[in-house]
Amino acid sequence: SKAHSPMASVLRRWAQRSVLGASGAAGIAVACSPGARRSLVFWSTVAPFFAEYQLVKARARFDECDEEEIQSRVSAFHKRTASRAVDVILQLGGIYVKIGQFASTMGAGILEEEYIEALKPLQDGVPPRSLAEVSAIIESDVGATMDELFLSFDPVPVGAASIAQAH
Repeated sequence: SKAHSPMASVLRRWAQRSVLGASGAAGIAVACSPGARRSLVFWSTVAPFFAEYQLVKARARFDECDEEEIQSRVSAFHKRTASRAVDVILQLGGIYVKIGQFASTMGAGILEEEYIEALKPLQDGVPPRSLAEVSAIIESDVGATMDELFLSFDPVPVGAASIAQAH
């Protein structure tokens, strides 16, 4: 039978090894690259949101809901997920916060209102990073300790933004 042919066996082993190799390469990229790690966090959050959104709509159709009930269920989904989306954006920082800020001002007609409202606080400020995080970033980028670089360093930030923080 074709399923037990030597060629099928070779192809099956090749496919298994390819999956293992790709998984290993992805694991190394995530372990070594902050950008890859942030992308993984982003997509591992977005994919379940999308799947849940599709499930909410499918369940409403299965329950034979009228259009008003479907919209009510979808709106409840958006209210539930909007604050979670903002939490992920803040966790990821940098460009993700910038995109969130942009979406909160220019997202009408593109994003649902629940997301625009949840993103609006990003316009006024972003929670500051801890001194330990700031020190680690500076020391990693410059290759010297904070004590070597600064005579004094106020641990309380003057202000924090999406891609910078002033001390």
